[in-house]
Amino acid sequence: GELRAELTAACTLGLVDFAARGWSDRILTATGIDRAKLPPLVESGARIGSVSAAAAAHSGLPEGLPLIAGSGDQQCAAIGAGVVSDGMASLTLGTSGFLVAGARSLDLSKTAGLMAPLSPAFGICELEANQLGAASAYRWARDVLAEAECAHAEDTGTDAYRLMDIRAEQSPPGSNGVVFLPHLTGSGYPNWDPDARGVFAGLTFSSTKNDLLRAVMEGITLEAKDMYETMRESGVSIRSLAITGGATKSRLWRQIIADMFATEVKVLAVADATLVGAAIIGAVGAGLFADVREGAREMVHISHTVPPIPENAETYRRLHRVYREVYASLRGGERLVGEGDEVVDHLAAVVAALEGRAVEHVGVALRGRSEEHTSELQS
Repeated sequence: GELRAELTAACTLGLVDFAARGWSDRILTATGIDRAKLPPLVESGARIGSVSAAAAAHSGLPEGLPLIAGSGDQQCAAIGAGVVSDGMASLTLGTSGFLVAGARSLDLSKTAGLMAPLSPAFGICELEANQLGAASAYRWARDVLAEAECAHAEDTGTDAYRLMDIRAEQSPPGSNGVVFLPHLTGSGYPNWDPDARGVFAGLTFSSTKNDLLRAVMEGITLEAKDMYETMRESGVSIRSLAITGGATKSRLWRQIIADMFATEVKVLAVADATLVGAAIIGAVGAGLFADVREGAREMVHISHTVPPIPENAETYRRLHRVYREVYASLRGGERLVGEGDEVVDHLAAVVAALEGRAVEHVGVALRGRSEEHTSELQS
């Protein structure tokens, strides 16, 4: 066989000229990379060979079966979620998380921190925002907070995650003031902060396991919301959102996503969007569809949609502001000592948002406490 590289997957190397749809001479010259050492690029869906007799004997695949160039995992997942035109997006919450949006035009000066490969749906690129932990944080919560649910699930043959959902459903939107930062392995886009750590904020003696479990769900979704809002603030238009990944098996979590994003979300009939996307590309290469868009129209199906609940959406709009404030306060922690009233006012805003109290009242309380302990801090 001959070595080939597929164009859209190769974009992640940073060596591709998008306009020319080939290796960039300018970048190769600047980096000193010898073009002769790079394989030829082929388009997604191109036929690059067929299964040989020897390969058929070893694999069990039919001899002569066409070999079709595919794409990267997230590009395939986006196609399988129907992201084939400008403004369409998909959110995957699994071991890690990805928000992928189709964009006809690309302004890199406004989209710092995003991966931006070409899409197998020609004419658009894909803006990819990455969550480092995503639903893995809920698995951590299962292992640490839900030992009783895990034991009961093992004894009864039920699903521990479903038992956790039942508990989380008993806590209201906002988790009774508990906010979770899901940075158990650092923070991805838009912060790209490897030193970030997971945090429960707003805990009181009245906080329950139900609140903690729901807060973890909400915190993971808040991180996805932060990616979504940052992309929108950068001028990226998102008109349609499909969801996939293990987290979306939960009815409660699907509703949290719809409420958090304040938009109707589409639940895919086939949850494994990557599989569907790869199949679409293969079908294009086999001549069953004219292009990826036709394939998506025929093969991507929506099971149902989940509309947002307006009052929940308003709660989460305020909670997202708190989420950002808590993270900003912690990230700037090394600068908090010695900044006086400015720090007090900033912390007052965070505490007030968590407790739903007037900022000025909390500020007075904090400032009073600060004055009481000034001599102790100086010593």
